[in-house]
Order: sequence, then C-alpha cells, then structure tokens
Amino acid sequence: MEIAQAVVKNNNFDFSKNILNDYIITDYVKFINEIKTQNILPLSGVNNKYSDNVWDLSNLTMNNKTAIINFSDINSSFEDYIKAYCIGQLLLNQKKINGIQSSIRTLKRMFFYMESKGLFNINLLNIKLIKEFIEDNLKDTTNQNQVSFISEIKQFLFFLNANMNCEFNVVEINELISSYSLAVKKESLSGKTEDIGEDYFNSFLSASIKTLNDKSISNKLRLTAGLYIILSQTGLRIGEILSLEADAIHKLKEGVYYLKYKTFKKVKGNKNYSNEITYVNKLTYHTYKVCEILSKNDRENLNLDFIFIFSKNIQNYPIVSNYFNSHYGNPYFVYLDKYFQTVYDKEIKKQGVTTKIYIRKINGVEKTYYLLRPKNHQFRVHVCTSLYEQGVPLIYIQKFMSHLTEQMTAYYVRPKKNNQENYEFSSKVLKDLVTNQAKPIGNDKGMVEKIQKFIKENNYNIETDLDTIVEKLSSHIAVRQKTGGVCIKSSVFRDCSNETASNEFYCAYGVCPNLFSFYYMINITFRKVQELEENIRINEKRNLIKQCQKDRNMLYALVNSRLKLEYEDLKERIQKEGKENILNKYPELEDVVNNQERIEEVIYTYENDRKYN
Repeated sequence: MEIAQAVVKNNNFDFSKNILNDYIITDYVKFINEIKTQNILPLSGVNNKYSDNVWDLSNLTMNNKTAIINFSDINSSFEDYIKAYCIGQLLLNQKKINGIQSSIRTLKRMFFYMESKGLFNINLLNIKLIKEFIEDNLKDTTNQNQVSFISEIKQFLFFLNANMNCEFNVVEINELISSYSLAVKKESLSGKTEDIGEDYFNSFLSASIKTLNDKSISNKLRLTAGLYIILSQTGLRIGEILSLEADAIHKLKEGVYYLKYKTFKKVKGNKNYSNEITYVNKLTYHTYKVCEILSKNDRENLNLDFIFIFSKNIQNYPIVSNYFNSHYGNPYFVYLDKYFQTVYDKEIKKQGVTTKIYIRKINGVEKTYYLLRPKNHQFRVHVCTSLYEQGVPLIYIQKFMSHLTEQMTAYYVRPKKNNQENYEFSSKVLKDLVTNQAKPIGNDKGMVEKIQKFIKENNYNIETDLDTIVEKLSSHIAVRQKTGGVCIKSSVFRDCSNETASNEFYCAYGVCPNLFSFYYMINITFRKVQELEENIRINEKRNLIKQCQKDRNMLYALVNSRLKLEYEDLKERIQKEGKENILNKYPELEDVVNNQERIEEVIYTYENDRKYN
C-alpha cells in the first residue's frame, strides 16, 4: 500500500522497512494525530479527508469495485479508534478491503452495545463486557460467521494495545476468545458444505456440455455453460475463473494440459495476486478453447484479455462473483430446466443440493420459484472429494486446488469409504509404525506394542500382508494429523479428552501429551521454534512479561520434548542411509539438513541442563 507523500514530506516520518511489524506500527499515535491535523488520508489514490464521514476506497481494490466505509453512525468517542484501526490495516496491507469492511461492521456492533450500556470510553471495555457482548451477539449469526466475528474483536483489541496506548489484558482476552472460537469451530465441523450427489452432477454436466455446443443459442449462455464446466472440472474459485485470460491454457502432450490462472486467496493485502497453474483434463481444454473463440470479437473490441466477457455494457472486467451469480448464474440454471428439473414450486433438498428462492417476472408479474442449484463452493468440494476417492494424495490435491495448507484440503474432502480424517496420512503413519521405518517420538501410548500384538494374534506377515494390516488397523485406530505431529486415539469416533482452549494451543505447538512425531517432521517443529522466538521478541517490545514467560516455557518444552529428539533420530538416519537418500524421500527437509549448525545452536541454548534469559 503506497503512503501519501504529503505526510512523509511534511513530518519526516520514516516509512522504511522497519515501521511495519505485525500489529505494531512505529509512532502510530503521533502519526494519526498528524494526519488528523492535516486532515488527509495517507493512502495514494484515496481523495477523502480524515474528517469525512464516508471514505471511498474503491481505487485500492483489484477491479476498482465500489468500496465504501461509512463512519457517520459511530459515536464520536469511538470514531478515532475505528478510523485509526482502518488506516492501520490498510498500511499493514494484510487484509483485503472487503475484510476491512467486515471488521468495521463487527466493531460498530460492539460500540453500539457499549453505548446501550452507557459506556463511552474505550478503556472501559473489560473481559466481563466482552463476554456479555459475544454471548448476546452470537445468537443471530451463522456458525461460519461466528468465528470471524470473534476474531475481528480480538484483532482490534490487540491492535489498540500495540499502537494506541490502550491497556487491555491481551492474555486473558486471547484465552476468552479462543474458548469461544473452539466451541464454534466444533459446531461448524458438523455443518460442512455437502458434496453434490452423482446423479445431479452427471445431469448438470451433460446439460452444460450440450449448452456449450449449441450454436443456436446466445454466446452469453454458451459462455456461462463453459464457465460452469470449468468450475465442475477444476474446482477453481469462481473469481479465479472469471479472471482467466486468453492464451492461458497449454498442451504438454496429448491428453495432458495445464491452465494458468490468478489467485487472490494466497496473498495478503489489496491489488495483490499470485500466478498459479493447475493441470486440467481434455474436457476443460476443449471448453476453454470454445470460450476463447466465443469471446474473441468482444475482447478485441474492448481491448481486454479476459475470456469471460458477457456484455459490452459492463464497465469493469473481470466481473465480481456476486454480479455473475445474480445476472448469469441464476438464469442459467433456469435454462437448464429444459434438460433436467431445476425449477420447483416449493423448497426441497435433493442430492446434497438445496433450493434457493428465485423471483421471475412473467408478463410483468413477479412469481416466486425455488431454484435447485449448487453453491459454487460445492463444485470445489466435489472436485476435492473425487480426486481423493481416486487415491490422489492430499498434498497433490492441495497444490491442485491452490490451498494454503493440507489441513484446508482435508476440510474440503467428503470421503465415502473410510472414517479417517486423512486416509493417505494415516496409512503412512501406520505403515511406519508397522514396519519400524521410523520410530515414534513422544507419547504413542504403547501403540507400537499393541500393533505388534495385533499382527502376531492374526498371524499376519508384514512383508506380504502390509496393506491388509494397515486397512484393518485404520478401521479401529483414529490417526489424526496435527501440524507437525500425530495424535492417535483408540476409536475413530472418540473426541480428544483434552479438547479445551488451552490444550488446543498446546496441540498446535506440539507439546500436548497426546502427540508424537517422527524425525521427518523436524522441519515443522523447527518452524514452530522460530515462531515462538519471534513471539517472545515482539511481546518483549510490548512489555507483555507474562506472555513472554508462557512462550519461553512453551519453547523450552518444544525443544526438549520434540526438536532435540527428532534431530538425534535424523542424524542417526543420515548416518545409516546417507544424506541423499533421506532428501530423496523427504525433500522438504533440505533446509534442516543443510543448516544443522543452527539446529544444534538452538538445542544448546534451550536444552534441559541450561537456563536461558
């Protein structure tokens, strides 16, 4: 995010690489007071004044789409805090504009609540009031929105503490909000987006292919069919498909193609995106080429590269997903009713798809119908699940779907054949335990001995019956993948007995007593060590003594219970198998293997018989 030169020039603020650091912005109170005095906004392309009740941030968005923030209904006692937070988020450039708008809406509700209690000083906001506010305001929000709702409050309070001289107890606030987040997440897991039933999906795909190839209908309708075919085959986000450009698909050899696309999901801030590729099938290749031809004249006339151009009258391309859904998506599914039933006169649910209200005008008279159409997200779920059911490992699906984490990929999968959360991961863990290819580090609860007993009692031969052993074990033992660790439970249906907010935190940092790991997870353990060191450094600057001590205790435990033991096993494996063989099996360990001195330095600093500052 560029910063207005007026502020830099007139006041000699140093907006060098050191000014922005996570939540902290150097001399932020001084900075805010200065822009209030000058009555400007320190954002290039934004023409509003600081004192304006409405800020137009449209020029900061990727497609210059309308982005308005209205402060007119905020009490003056809180206005400067919200404006300071808004500017701070834009300067940090870690949130999209629509995310900032969502934050402001949530914070307005919090301040309205304070007003109703007769409180007009931000420093009167305490744990009791926050808890009352959360409980009162979660009643009318969906499960999916609740976690975001709570998170916004936490981020705002942390920001004020770090930058606006406020004195909230951030440790207590974090624990309080984490407890709510955990409860809401548990509810959310039961409300996952359903997969699309095979009968519906096959009918939809068949009808869409017919529509794409029907030269008697409008290009607009054929392009819409093409978009939905690509969506159904790739699982790309709708915005990513709407942003596809000409000459973006390539053939490696017959039957092997890849598609270049832009994603905005993996990068922070505004007007930012990353270029990605995904491999596609022959149907996607054919569909893309047809759409490229259909939009050729409009692309040339409008001097645009996007292949999904539906009308010359639309000013900004690519169009946003909401506009596409209402103007092209809904009419398309009405059109598909000629091939299979999509329009109903009552609300129904069929094949994992639920109807949505759709109002049509017939001879000038509005009539309400119910349109049976999947959510765009359901196609993403369907692709993930289909790949998984075909045996594609999650790590490859993660790359294919442009997910940030393998855990996010696992969330999208709706497996039909196995109760494991991640069958590919659990199979590898069980194979390692059965064959002794890697010894467990930490508390495996005697699982190795139990597995050996199971093999002996059933007269299995590890060399010839390995797949059968793993399949049998996976139906009785729940192997849950944690970040850089493994949690084993004796039943696939049993919840963790330590599933509390504090233990979720310990689990995340790999020091939960239920976790164990293998030497090939050392790269993740070392990353956690570095994160804790960075947390300590930041909290020392904030003078958060208690939090620093908690992080030091966590760091101490992580190094001694995990990092040290994983490193010892890794060295032993390298000595036995050779460095090259280890890296061939686990290429993600390259940084660790080539930086052993740094690992040893960390272990030396925090090992059991030493004290550290």
